[in-house]
Amino acid sequence: MKNKKTISNQAMTIKIIFILLLIGTVSVVSLSYFVKDKAIHNLAQDDAYKTSEFIFETMYARMQEGWGKDDLNQILKRMQLIRNGLHINSYRSKTTADILGIIKSDSNIVKNDILLQKAMKGEEQFGIKDDGSIRYIYPIKAQQECLTCHFNVEVGDINGVLDISYPPSEIKISLDDIEEYFILFFILFLAFFLALIAYIINKKIVKPVIEITKEIQKVEKSQDLNIRVDMDTNITELVTMQTSFNKLLATIKFYYDKLLDTIYIDNMTSLPNLTKLQKDLSDKKYHTLAIVNIDSFKEINSFYGVKVGDYILKDFSHILKNIELDGKYEVYRIFGDEFAIAFEDKSEISQENFNTIFSIIKGHSFIYKETEILVSIKIGYVFNQDTRIIEKATLALKNAKKSKTMIEVYDNSLMLEDEYTQNIIWTKKLREAIQEDRIVPYFMPLKNSKTGKIYKYESLIRIDDDGEIYTPNYFMDISNKSKLYSKLTQTMIKKTFEYFKDKKDISFSINFAQEDILNQDTLNLFFELLEEYQIGSQVVVELLETQELNEIDTVKIFIQEVRKYGVKIAIDDFGTGYSNFEYVIRLKIDYLKLDGSLVENVNIDNETKRVLTYIIQFAKDIGVDVIAEKIHSQEVEDELTKLGALYLQGYHIGKPKASIVE
Repeated sequence: MKNKKTISNQAMTIKIIFILLLIGTVSVVSLSYFVKDKAIHNLAQDDAYKTSEFIFETMYARMQEGWGKDDLNQILKRMQLIRNGLHINSYRSKTTADILGIIKSDSNIVKNDILLQKAMKGEEQFGIKDDGSIRYIYPIKAQQECLTCHFNVEVGDINGVLDISYPPSEIKISLDDIEEYFILFFILFLAFFLALIAYIINKKIVKPVIEITKEIQKVEKSQDLNIRVDMDTNITELVTMQTSFNKLLATIKFYYDKLLDTIYIDNMTSLPNLTKLQKDLSDKKYHTLAIVNIDSFKEINSFYGVKVGDYILKDFSHILKNIELDGKYEVYRIFGDEFAIAFEDKSEISQENFNTIFSIIKGHSFIYKETEILVSIKIGYVFNQDTRIIEKATLALKNAKKSKTMIEVYDNSLMLEDEYTQNIIWTKKLREAIQEDRIVPYFMPLKNSKTGKIYKYESLIRIDDDGEIYTPNYFMDISNKSKLYSKLTQTMIKKTFEYFKDKKDISFSINFAQEDILNQDTLNLFFELLEEYQIGSQVVVELLETQELNEIDTVKIFIQEVRKYGVKIAIDDFGTGYSNFEYVIRLKIDYLKLDGSLVENVNIDNETKRVLTYIIQFAKDIGVDVIAEKIHSQEVEDELTKLGALYLQGYHIGKPKASIVE
């Protein structure tokens, strides 16, 4: 809006009142003159007519008595006294003059007066002179009684006229007439004034408010934050409102854009994120998608630390962003260690693209503080698809991980729906296994590396399906999603306690997740069995560290309570996932169980050996015994024994069985 002089609503209101008063005053004066003129004209004409009627009736009565012209003139002179300034003249028509004779002076007057001539034709004549005096010329029409003397006329013909005049001060007006004209004047003035008020208020106040409201509603309806309200008004408040609204829109637009950046951009790598990818796919921008996953990234995080992991993610994203591939593409970071490359071309992307990615990543040295870290990747991709593209590419990546291939392309043979079918089948299997008591514990031995004797057994869950034994990798994830996990845990606790209740010299361990500690029914059952069997000193609770122990205080309370029964505590799967040395110290555990992914290659991987050396030494320093699982060969057993692991577990030591041999 162009700059212009504005006026406030208060000033506008005062101005409107002043203008209305001025217009009202002028209107009252104008209307009063108009009404006065009308009143004088109408009322004076009526009064003159009545006066003329009265004079005529008086003359007519005397004419019937045989009075002559001179006598009538005398009567007229006397009647002039009834009002101050009243003048009365009578003039004969031609037909009357033919009978009674022509009065020359009167005839000359008629000839020179147009009004008298019109009256002689039967037209009443009324006029107001410049000095305000009234003149009324009354045509005297022949009546039936007049035909006796005026034999040469017919009823209705003009016998003559009365010419009367008098000043306006002598007009006789009735109160009823005055009241009628006053009411008329008041109604006209009120209607005019109210219409004027409504027009001014609507034009100057109401209409601008409506217009700015419509402008705001237009912006709201369009939801376009680039539109601005632009209304031509000089009202200060509306100009301020318009300016403030536009500033508010600009502010909202600014923060909306920043919010979009937050929603659509990954903070760490500055790449578009999963939300942006989903939006672009819904807009049909891309039809071919590859998901790139960094192998064993959790181990990198655990081994080198989160800072190093973040450094690798940033460097990795920079590499993907700057690789020269065929066609137009965009790189996204969609999960922690997963990136997506979306191609605009609907056709199949060439194998050269993937060879380029693999060769560049393989040849790149991720160096952090002079430490070189090697990274390998897997890729799952889908091409020429319009629906569920992310799911299909993810399924292809999952298949690549399972088959341990570098790259896997999605096709209908993978059948995403099969995974859903398997979920349904296994949910049913789990329910039936619980109902039919086919959840069974298997026991895997642990050997003391110093004595060579079996130290204790770990209780592991299995499902017996018509003689076919299924391990947890088939059903554990599904049990969590189908809300059956707690039932499985409770069944395992019951059966394990029942099995070892009479084996007083053998220790056994049970796996507990944080979810079990937070489940009151599971806790109640565990403590009831500790009370009932009194074998707490044989029990070891292995806390699964594959899940983050974010309820650390609750876990500490649980540990304090079970220690009262002689129960010992171990941290399982230490060295990957959510491994945290703080847990070990704060929870005051008895055993630290090394994750199998670190143990199984210790005899050939020097870096892993250094990490295990550090962890085992740390455990010794705080008085915690170390358990090493996944001992699959004599070489690995010998290496862990040398490193100082006190207890060993794995297929080389002994496989899980439904019963133990003492």
